[in-house]
Amino acid sequence: MNIMTKSKKTITIKEILLDKYDLFKKEMLHRVPSEMRKYIDDTVMKSLNCGDINKGFREYLCLNCGDSHKVGFMCKGKFCNKCGRLYALKWAEKQYEKMLKVAHRHVVFTIPDELRNYFYLDRELIKKLQDGVNEVIRCHYSKGKNKYEVGIIAVVHIFGKDIKWNPHVHALITEGGVNKNTSWWTSIGHIPFEYLRNSWQKVVLDIMKDYRKDIKMKS
Repeated sequence: MNIMTKSKKTITIKEILLDKYDLFKKEMLHRVPSEMRKYIDDTVMKSLNCGDINKGFREYLCLNCGDSHKVGFMCKGKFCNKCGRLYALKWAEKQYEKMLKVAHRHVVFTIPDELRNYFYLDRELIKKLQDGVNEVIRCHYSKGKNKYEVGIIAVVHIFGKDIKWNPHVHALITEGGVNKNTSWWTSIGHIPFEYLRNSWQKVVLDIMKDYRKDIKMKS
């Protein structure tokens, strides 16, 4: 006997937002500063209106048969499923063109779960994470007699694979650098894990100490 099963319909992010976004706003009303709510609201609404011909469109007309086709304007937002992916692809292509054709190492810098909510409430702290990555890497290569200038591309991600809030930094680091005394490129290998771990811990703790000081001064 053949058993026929219906395939499950694929649910899009846009459908989830249409169904649950109003509920999300109500739950977040007392947790997020008003200016941040407006930014989130504008971003989401921009995504929901993407491609909607009621919000503007281009119309293509066949001069032979008179048939026409309307294409809604794209929102060009990073949050949008369609536009965001296109933006990411174009950004990756540009970075590839700029990158030196040498060996690179990919390093991910994360923060403990207990600290993530502070970065949610104060987005200025996220920029400090990116600056901290630069500090950790450049500090390592500036030690000793041979001081090297290395290539770094650092990108902040604010959520993980489970789409939960999880600010972290992805860094592409050249496994070589330019000696400041010469113009020769030198292969210098990767940064030891223990140094990365200990230095990054100090950077994050310093960010939190400064944050606590700022809060006390404002209060």
